[in-house]
Amino acid sequence: MRIGLIAASVMLLVANLIATAVVLRSSTATARQKAIQSIFVWLMPLLGAFVVITFHWLDHRNQGPQPERTGLDGSEIDAGLAARHDGHNV
Repeated sequence: MRIGLIAASVMLLVANLIATAVVLRSSTATARQKAIQSIFVWLMPLLGAFVVITFHWLDHRNQGPQPERTGLDGSEIDAGLAARHDGHNV
């Protein structure tokens, strides 16, 4: 997992550098447009990470202790099996 994270970070860094070079080399954009576009290129990954972390945190926060599911005879039901068969014993 660590190698994948490092590889993804390097790929993101290279992509951002290329995008920044493309923006700065543009002959049709003004200096202000180039600055705003460069800032946008570097802030979008941060915004995406913030959104993902926020949704993950909210999902984790909203999950409380899960009650154990039991069958009619009081035996435990495998949650995966119950979900696949709508709770009916097979």
